[in-house]
Amino acid sequence: MKILSDAGVSIGMGTDSGASPNRNPGRWQGYFEHVEMEMLVKAGMTPQQVIVASTSAGAKMMGLKGVGSIEKGNWADLLVLNANPLTDIANARQIDSVYIAGRKVNVVAAATH
Repeated sequence: MKILSDAGVSIGMGTDSGASPNRNPGRWQGYFEHVEMEMLVKAGMTPQQVIVASTSAGAKMMGLKGVGSIEKGNWADLLVLNANPLTDIANARQIDSVYIAGRKVNVVAAATH
């Protein structure tokens, strides 16, 4: 991954974990994306490269417009962290709050549904 990333190849983070417990037992969306990000760092990418791969590069590869980066006019989905993921990508698990379309999500209530 490091060789490809350093050579300028766009990397888009992805995982095959899914929301269907019948199709993917023991695989939970959200958790395995964090594992994948940590694996990309272990493979030699910097935390910054992994964050880009997980946000704007992934959106660009999928042909999505208005998502994936913080820019005027883009959809305001944000993850606010309690620790800096640039110093340790595992800090991406230190979630303070989540915003979808600019509105704060009650993550406790969302997790119980």
